[in-house]
Amino acid sequence: DAFVEGYYVQTADISTTSNVNGKTIAKSGTPVINKAFKGTYDGGNHSISINPNAEIYNGGLFTAIYGGTLKNVKIKGTPHGDWGSPLGSVVANSTLENVEIQIVAFNNGTSDGVFSCFYFNGNTLKDVTVDATGLTIPCLFGAYYKGSTFENVTVKADGITNIGDNNWTPGTPYNGSNLPSGVTFVSTAE
Repeated sequence: DAFVEGYYVQTADISTTSNVNGKTIAKSGTPVINKAFKGTYDGGNHSISINPNAEIYNGGLFTAIYGGTLKNVKIKGTPHGDWGSPLGSVVANSTLENVEIQIVAFNNGTSDGVFSCFYFNGNTLKDVTVDATGLTIPCLFGAYYKGSTFENVTVKADGITNIGDNNWTPGTPYNGSNLPSGVTFVSTAE
């Protein structure tokens, strides 16, 4: 039970046809953050692609990011189920910079958070793009969202159902004007 720390640099594109099944890190509704990624992951402007027929379950690629930095990377995949998120169950007190998240599909869940499926709070996002062209995002930030800073964050999708909530259910509906300052929605609906 220790944080994963260090500085990691991706040197080539990564592609997998296998499902990504991270660890759900909740005990009785309380996230266990002492197993989280707390280092720096520099994607070197490369991509991590999960084949469209494969899915991202539970804690996603990083299980959780707590006090870490994710930068210069493009992540492509399909969140699955109520705990599907490309990044992790928890993203808290972290920095995301020059990150693109491309969503291929959403499968079987209402709290498929793009950024997290549980907690998303205390983060700084700069130059981040979410590309869910042709899709409606069930939940943008995850089930428990509050207190993050955004600069030049763009979300491209047909629609957004929920932004996130200060509860365990994603219940703050997107009304066309209630995204946080620094986040821009670009509709891809025809």
